[in-house]
Amino acid sequence: MDEIVRQAMAKWPNVPHCYGWLALDARGHWRMRDERTQHLNLAGDKLSNPALVGFIVRNYLRDERGCWYFQNGPQRVYLNLEATPFIAHTDPTQGFVLHTGDPLGAVDGPGSPNAAS
Repeated sequence: MDEIVRQAMAKWPNVPHCYGWLALDARGHWRMRDERTQHLNLAGDKLSNPALVGFIVRNYLRDERGCWYFQNGPQRVYLNLEATPFIAHTDPTQGFVLHTGDPLGAVDGPGSPNAAS
């Protein structure tokens, strides 16, 4: 988690959580979902700004219930997951890579300790 996020959490500890505004689609793209998009149950706008995507990735966490969120300063932005919390794709030089940019490593099968959860 970014240090600036930790500082914001300490400064404003009681900010309400946010739901419905951020999604991760089945192809591993982050999507912003405004009120209209949510109301119409649409996918939302694909985020492509590298700095914004990097900030989300660095602050992408799981809570004690197993729900995934992005810690946006003092506010938790809970995600709508179209498929799973991690999406892998193949890369010719790195093998399997997660949507976060991290290598997946070896996968032995379902429930493998090396598999992303």
